[in-house]
Formats: sequence, C-alpha cells, structure tokens
Amino acid sequence: MSKKSTLPDFQSDNSQADKQWTSAPRSQASSRVLDEFRHKRGPLRALMFLVLLVIFGLIATLAVRNVNKEEVFGGILPGVETNGQTLSIGMLTKPEHLDPRTDPQAARLLLSTVYQGLTARDQKNRVTNTGLAKSWKVSADGLHYTFRLRTAYFATGTQVTSQHVVQSFQALSEQKLGGDLLAHVSAITNTDAKTVKLDLNQPDPLLLTKLAGPLGIVYETSAGSSFESQHLPAGSGPYSLSTSNGDTWRLSSNPQYKAARSNARPAFDAISVKYFPSSHELFESFKKGSLDGAIGLDASDYQAAKADKKLSSQLVTGPSTQRAVVAFNAADSSLTSDLRYRLIYRMVFNREELLQASGASGFVNASPLNSLELGYTDALKGQENDLEKAKQDVRYFVMYYGWTTFTMALSPDFPQAVADKMVAQTEAMGDHLKLVRLNAQQWHDEVTNTADGTMKYDMAAFLDDGLYTFSKFTHDTWWKFDSPDVDSAYEAASTAKTQKEYEEKIGQASQHLLDNQPWTWLYQLNSVSLWKKGFTGMPSSMLDQWVDLSNVATSEDHSSASSSK
Repeated sequence: MSKKSTLPDFQSDNSQADKQWTSAPRSQASSRVLDEFRHKRGPLRALMFLVLLVIFGLIATLAVRNVNKEEVFGGILPGVETNGQTLSIGMLTKPEHLDPRTDPQAARLLLSTVYQGLTARDQKNRVTNTGLAKSWKVSADGLHYTFRLRTAYFATGTQVTSQHVVQSFQALSEQKLGGDLLAHVSAITNTDAKTVKLDLNQPDPLLLTKLAGPLGIVYETSAGSSFESQHLPAGSGPYSLSTSNGDTWRLSSNPQYKAARSNARPAFDAISVKYFPSSHELFESFKKGSLDGAIGLDASDYQAAKADKKLSSQLVTGPSTQRAVVAFNAADSSLTSDLRYRLIYRMVFNREELLQASGASGFVNASPLNSLELGYTDALKGQENDLEKAKQDVRYFVMYYGWTTFTMALSPDFPQAVADKMVAQTEAMGDHLKLVRLNAQQWHDEVTNTADGTMKYDMAAFLDDGLYTFSKFTHDTWWKFDSPDVDSAYEAASTAKTQKEYEEKIGQASQHLLDNQPWTWLYQLNSVSLWKKGFTGMPSSMLDQWVDLSNVATSEDHSSASSSK
C-alpha cells in the first residue's frame, strides 16, 4: 500500500508535528522577549524586562488555552467531567481476546464506546458524520474519497491526526486483516493533519459503512501497547478499557473525549460490564437490582419480562442481524431442486405462526435483505401463506412421485418449537417433513462442509446472521444454488458508483433471488434488553454485533446537556 505524507512522523506528544501545531506562537513570542532582555543593561531594566517576560508568557499561555478551549475541551474538563457514577451492564459471551478487528465479541463492546472510525452508524445502521470525520467528499466516479477530520483526542491526550488514520490502515494491510474494507483501496494518503484521502481501483458503494465497522477503527499505539497485551492502544471514544477481572470488565471515562456535539462528554465515571454464562442468570441479576442494563436476553426471558407488569415497561427492543431461514437443497438428488416445489413450501410456511411459536421478539421479514441494509424493501407481497393453493400444486408431484417424506436438518440453535410448527403446517398440506437435529460438528460435516460437496438433506433450517452478506448467493453454495442472473445483478450492485445506484441494483438482485427461492426467509429477530428507569440513549439495534454505550446517560444528565445547548 502506498503512503504519501507531507507530515513529519509523530508518535507521541513530544513529536515535531505536535510542537509545530500547539506551541509555535508561544515559543516565538518568548524568543523575541528573551533576545531583547539579553541586550539591555542595568538591574532595573533587567527586572522590568523579567516582569514583562512573565506577564507576556502568562498572556500567551492564556491566549493559546482560550483558543484551544472551545475546540479541545468542548467535551469536559478533568475533575468535573462525569456524574461520579458507575453504569453497570450485564451481557453474554465474553470476548476471547481484546482485538476488535478480529474478535466479534470484543468489537461488540469496544466499537464506538472505546474506538472510533472515520464514519459512524446510527441505530438504523445508516452512516453518520459523528465519527472522527466531520465531513467527506466522494468523486463522481466513486474512486476518490476525501475526509476532513474533526478535533479529537485519544485517551492518552494525543491529538488524532490523519497520520494515525494512515497508520491504523497500514497495520490492517501488514497484518493481513484488511479483508473487505481494503479490498479495492489502492492508496491512503494524508496531505495535512486534518485530511485523509482514499483512492480505489473500483467503486465500493458500501465503503462508508465498512469504515464504521471494527476494521475501520483508528487508534494510537504508544510504547509497548498492543492488542495482544494488556496495554491496549488508546482509542478516541468516550471511554477506555481500564481493567478486566474474570468476567467483569471496567471502562473508565476518557476526559479528552470530544464528539460531534460541542458539549458531548462521557456521562459516567466508569462502566462496569459483567459477562454472564446464561440469559437466565443475566435476567435474574437484573431483577435483583444488581444491573442498570441487561443486554441480549433470549426468548424465554423476553416472555417472562413481557408478562411482568413492572419489567414490561423496561424492555428495549430493536432489529438484530439474525433471521430464521430455510435453505432448499438445489442439487439434482433432491426434489427441492425443482423450483415449483420450493414455491409450494414458500406458500405453506405461515411466517406469523412460526414467529409466534418461537416466543422471541421479532417481525416477519420475507426479503433476502436484512431490514437494516441499504436497499431493503418489504418483500412479503406475492409470498403470502396460501395453504389451499399449495395443496392444489402438490397434487402434480403426487401424481408422479406419490407422497414423499422430505428431510429437514436443524442447526444446533434453531428453535424446536418453530421446527415442530413447520411440520404441522406441511402436514396440513398433506406432505411429510422429517426433522433431524444436528450438533455443531454434524452441521459442519453434513450440511455446510460435506466431504463430497453434497448436502444429503432436502432442507436446512438455521439462524442466519450478519449484514450485507448477499455475496453468499453468488458462488458455489453448499445448497447447490447457482444463477447467472443473480451473479450479474450482484456484481452490478457491488461496483455501483453511488448509494442510490447500489440500492437500485441490489433490489434487482434480490428480486432474482425471490424468483428462484433458494431460501425461504421467515422472520427477523429483535435484540432484547432490560433497562432501569431514568436512562437515555440506550442502544437498541444490532446488539448481537454492536453495543454502543457512548450515548447512555441518566435523565438528569440529558436534561442538563439539553439546557446548555
């Protein structure tokens, strides 16, 4: 990766660049006074110039501090920055290590709260300018991005500059972690301390979204710091990871934090995050009052909270990245290779009934796209449940094959109640569905990574997760689906020059999938949390991948911040 920089190297507060940007006015003024003082004679004059020197130094110091105060300390000053309280959070699935670029659970906790990227996301997964870049421009051909940085500081006190952006991205390349983010980036350059340019060899309409993800974080590496050690690189978010003790991690407020809003600040002195081995234990801890927030409850605890008059008012839900789906075996060895049979099952499955059987919080989503993705539209029309028509259509197959028993593999985490409801729905059609529950190793060996490349089951039901995963339909799939129309439509979307063009093209690719029905998309799950009364800014969406605690505050803090604007 090429690097073009007109900036001097800077790694710490004492670097040449830092001195140039923060100390030049004061040092030049002091030099002039000292020169004059050295050429004067007599103790009185010397004393006078000494007094003037002190006064001038004080004036210069105050001037510099006043110039920087609004920009630098627009957050909050050390000693008065927080409400003195600790926010107590409970979560599931502790990270295996601390690198958010490679550990999804570390990214889930640290992204936005500790580490920021050039861009950021809101709770609808839309790109915002509340990250490190306050603005950007994209060339008409989609190949050149220019970002202008806002004033921000790492927790160490070092100012965030374009050089840190370049270094963070270079580390991705050197460590071979760039993946999808840097796939089409040919050069990253910085022309001054506040400007970063990304040049691409082909358009990437999702680049701004990717920059808001864990691979896009910008960090400052001081001596000895590493994601592989306890001395983590500093981030620029409102909190920094200070300690971890078994299942409890502690985030401390970053007094240097300055966000997009001029009066933004860390609301709490610290955040305590405790990881629980099960949703039930997390739920019970919240009920006892030990936690301010319990994040990621399962369907059973969601139902228990919903049935409790007090707890039901404390529920917070929002779309997750997870969906319940059924993949059809499109290989010649299975009857579901016939599109007509796949369309029959699309009509048989009553999505509302299946969602209700799951007991989970969620909503029907029949689209190939997650509701949080660009280009998503409601695709239920034309895919509604129609049992009578399904009965008529299945008679065609009975004439040739007789009554057939289909096999459906269930992933380890697929709800049994939903699978049982699907069996009941197919039996109402007059067909037969045999369920086979698989463990993780069997799912790998018999479904997704078979030795001969052929799945032996007619269908596979599982919980699919992630955002912008459409590409899984455009290569050799484990369910043996292949469509040139889908491939070409997705390629056109992937190389779109603008977001508008991307949404149009991905919509066309989605329609091709709906016409071919390699999967039936059933419903999308919600993320479920419980929060005590009196809090604002709680995260609600995508909590299976991203828990943004940066905006959480008490109602009093929120009111105070609002009145000061």
